[in-house]
Amino acid sequence: MNSRELLQSLNDKIPLTHAMGLKVLRCDQNGVEISADFFKNKNHKNTAFGGSVNSLMTLVCWSWLSLYLENELELSDLQVVIQESHAHFLKPIVGDFSAVCVRPDKKELSRFAKTLETRRKGRITLAAHIGEDADILAKFSGRFVAYIMR
Repeated sequence: MNSRELLQSLNDKIPLTHAMGLKVLRCDQNGVEISADFFKNKNHKNTAFGGSVNSLMTLVCWSWLSLYLENELELSDLQVVIQESHAHFLKPIVGDFSAVCVRPDKKELSRFAKTLETRRKGRITLAAHIGEDADILAKFSGRFVAYIMR
């Protein structure tokens, strides 16, 4: 799935994404990066609305996991949902912002894939952030569940 197809999939499956002004900047096996338009996601203090920030970090992780399941495990007949999440807002966001989810380590992915295969349900914790290096503006950790539907 390329960037255009991922954005179309998000817009089709999650209507809220239309209003957020999203752009998929990168989507591959190593990670996903999605940006949001600041003016469509600002609050009354002229900073990014926390709900939008949290939503974007959730979406980028959900997107990476969906791509991983489809492209690497070759599974498409399943559901991916978030079970639990934690967001930390470290600094105000005052312009367009992008969230990045990077590929978890091999051990975590192997455990997830094995559980999914044997139990038809697997859980994995994914991380995302907004900002770069020492200037991290927000961090996210979420546990996602994948269910094989067939």
